[in-house]
Amino acid sequence: MPLSPSWQKLPVPCIPPPRREVRAPAARSERIWRTGWRTEAGQLRWADPMAELAQELSRRGVPEAHWSVFLAIATELYANAVEHGVLKLDSRLKASPAGHAAYYQEKARRLARARTGLVRLMLEATESDHLRSLRLEVCDSGPGFCYREFLNQSPVRAGYHGRGIALVQALAADLCYSGCGNHVTVAYSWSPPAVMGVDGDTRGRHASHWEVASSGQASGPGPRRTE
Repeated sequence: MPLSPSWQKLPVPCIPPPRREVRAPAARSERIWRTGWRTEAGQLRWADPMAELAQELSRRGVPEAHWSVFLAIATELYANAVEHGVLKLDSRLKASPAGHAAYYQEKARRLARARTGLVRLMLEATESDHLRSLRLEVCDSGPGFCYREFLNQSPVRAGYHGRGIALVQALAADLCYSGCGNHVTVAYSWSPPAVMGVDGDTRGRHASHWEVASSGQASGPGPRRTE
């Protein structure tokens, strides 16, 4: 399914996170597979694209130690897109412990009434000789938010709201917001274990974690699958 023009990356400068940096080798990365999901407003109450994403990562042979971390990253960004993008919830409601209950009550109310809006996810896997990478784009139809004030904060010092973005920055290799804040791209990378050769040499020899599997529409109701 062709992506709409709204999905295309906007030429807005990004603010790179200062934390853990994973540098790719000089070798050129190759895209191994790509897939995506589209969740519209009427599906938000019951659709679970994160469960489908977890199944996809497992099916593709991503090691559990890595897909579990990546799933935590994706879940946070998807929740932000739904809650603050489509539903336009104000995170300042969670500024105190007591405010959390009111926040999620309001979320349930707005989910029940949601008729417009959507969230798109696009997942891409790449590899080079020494690095495996997952790249996720999350785009929502909302008005965006002032994301700069939440960047480069410590998860401990971020307060009752804003800790999610700080956590994503701590776990990801790269986090980049663009446009008005309703389009975010995150990358997570790791080095595969070396494979011992017959002569004991491991240089240039790495295990492959990607399984070549057929892709297609997810069965049953749920977020619309895009390739």
